[in-house]
Amino acid sequence: IISREVLGHINPKDIQTINITEAENGRVIKYSKLSDSEKIKNLLELRHGGSAGRKAENLLLGDNTLTLNIELGNKKSINLEIYDENSPNETSYIVKSEYKNEAGKTEYTALCKISGWTYNRIKEITL
Repeated sequence: IISREVLGHINPKDIQTINITEAENGRVIKYSKLSDSEKIKNLLELRHGGSAGRKAENLLLGDNTLTLNIELGNKKSINLEIYDENSPNETSYIVKSEYKNEAGKTEYTALCKISGWTYNRIKEITL
């Protein structure tokens, strides 16, 4: 779910910290820092399920279910906000990815879709 096109290949050792916030009904119920390089490697290997489509933009107006802030050693960062698509036919989520430069300014934003399996795998790795 983290693009290799935007920042190139990211070595797990280049990641300083990953801050994770899980929100439920507007409350933060879990906050932690991930620094285990094997878990980070597993997170970086996860792939998305394609384009999010136009209806995804409406989801971004609501509350996200999970936020990951990834801080790299070169002062760049990646923010991932994950939103439940609330689809009656399948469990899927929309991921908003913001890639920020050293000054914290957003250089690139992308929306993609992930499956319920991928979302659960993210939670398994990070929480």
